[in-house]
Amino acid sequence: MHAQGQRRSPRTTVPRSGAGTTRPAYVRRLEPTRTGADASSVDQHLPRTAGTRARVLLAAPAGDGRAALERALVRSWLAVDAVEHGAAALDALRGGAYDAAVLAADLPGLSGTAVCRWVREHGADRDLPVLVLVGDDPGSGADEAAAAGASGTLPLDARPRLVAHRVVALLRHAHVPLPRQRGIARALPFLRGA
Repeated sequence: MHAQGQRRSPRTTVPRSGAGTTRPAYVRRLEPTRTGADASSVDQHLPRTAGTRARVLLAAPAGDGRAALERALVRSWLAVDAVEHGAAALDALRGGAYDAAVLAADLPGLSGTAVCRWVREHGADRDLPVLVLVGDDPGSGADEAAAAGASGTLPLDARPRLVAHRVVALLRHAHVPLPRQRGIARALPFLRGA
């Protein structure tokens, strides 16, 4: 019941694909963050009650693999900024406040392990969780990443969900506050694709 004199605002709906179903106008599908001129924050698509999202830098060569990693990280309730060069990753880490970084070891220009080494030696947040994705020879790549101070390593061709789970585990280990994913998923059924 509404208090006397107050009117209830009309609920606007937007057609959804399917057999005549509609969804409220404020509900939007989550899209991975894009780089370049059309960059937009994923946070603008979330209701304010969803809580804060941990910010992750993803530095990997452009392609289907990076797009899949972006989607997996976004589905894990992480805000993602993606770059494709080592120098761009270094600039982003200098200028942005990130909660974690995912770096491919074989980035063009400056390698992911070199960026990790810079974070540990000169970065403002030297305790930043850094996950390095190693390439063809996981043994030597993992050793090099560990020597650079990486928090963890995974093969570059690891499943995107595994990478996302590892990032969330690193964030929890670093005591970064994360939203309660189960409660949010129940409250916002559109996130499950319904």
